[in-house]
Order: sequence, then structure tokens, then C-alpha cells
Amino acid sequence: MTKYSRIMLTIGSLLPISLLAIAITPIKAAPNSNPNFATIQDVQNAITSLQQQQTGQAQQITSLQGSIANLQTQDSNQTGAINTLQSQVTDQTATLTTLQNSLTTTQSQQSSLASQISALQTQATSQATTITNLQNQLNSQATIISSLQSATPPASTSSDSFTLDKTINVCFNVANGSLRVLQGNSCSPDVRWQIPVKCVSGEPCKPDNPNDLYYLNNK
Repeated sequence: MTKYSRIMLTIGSLLPISLLAIAITPIKAAPNSNPNFATIQDVQNAITSLQQQQTGQAQQITSLQGSIANLQTQDSNQTGAINTLQSQVTDQTATLTTLQNSLTTTQSQQSSLASQISALQTQATSQATTITNLQNQLNSQATIISSLQSATPPASTSSDSFTLDKTINVCFNVANGSLRVLQGNSCSPDVRWQIPVKCVSGEPCKPDNPNDLYYLNNK
């Protein structure tokens, strides 16, 4: 039951009580007067008492009506406040939904970026391994080159000394350490060397490369 309903019920209950009080108010005559009739003064006193009661009840009714008006104003204000709060809740719900959607999108983007980063890291690891292998190969080739460059021929003796007969052009493969006679005019990508040789007596001394310029110019 609302406040307004309770106040109206209270007013409704007061009116019958007021009427009942008026109806049962006795009009008594003075002891020394006619016992069957009251004096005019008694009637006036009774009327005045009823008027005072009515005035008091009217004041109560006015006060109750003011209370009702105040409660109605409060109800109206509370209704407006509730509507405002409901609008705010609706707006906040929409904002929350938007933020949740943005968060979902951001999480998807982060997952995609994480996958890309993982792929790049895998590529970087593979490239680092390849670089390490190439460096090892370069170091091995450098070791072979250094060893070949630092090697000194054994000191010749009178028994094995020989006179240079010719110089042949050979190509040296640094990766596997193999030698081959120059074919054409270039050893690329291998290294080109010139090696002095001595022909063996009684054996043919033609080079493997018929286009060897040294052979053609000095045969």
C-alpha cells in the first residue's frame, strides 16, 4: 500500500468518528432548570464545541491534504529520478557493450600480432642458424687458405732439384680443396693458381688444357 493510499484511508476513518462524536454529544440542562430542555446557553456551548471540533478536523484535513500534496510531489520527483537513472543505466550498458566489442577486436589483433611475431622469431632463428653455418664454412675455407698459403715447399737437394720446365694454370676449389686444370680463360668462382712443373724425361709433357697460353707460347 502506498503512502497516498494510507493517508486517504486515515482521512476516511476520521470522518465517521467525527460524525459519531457530534451525534453522541449530550445536551444537558442545568440542575435547577427544566430537566427536559437545555438552555440557549447550553445549546450555544454545544454548537461552539462542535464548531471547534470541526475547525480542528478541518485543520487536520488541510494538513493531511498538504502531506498528500508533498508526497505526490516526492513521488513525481522520485519517478523523474528513476527515469533519469534508467536512462543512465541504458547509456552505460550501451557504452559497456561498445567497450566489450572494442576489447574483443583488440584481443583478436593481439592474437594475430602474436602469431606474426612467432613466425618472425622462427624465421630469425632459422636465419641465425644459416648464418652460423655460413660462418663455419668461411672459417673452414679461411683455415684451408691460410694453411695453403703458409705451406713451404721442402728444401730441395741435389738429387731432387729440377729446372722449371713450364708453369700450368690450375683452379682451386676452396670449399672442398680440389684442384682442376684451367679450362678456358677463367677459374671463376674458384681461385686461379700457377704451379711450376718439370716434365718427366721420356713422358709426354703436354698440358691437360690445350689452350694453356704458357704452353702455346713456350712449346
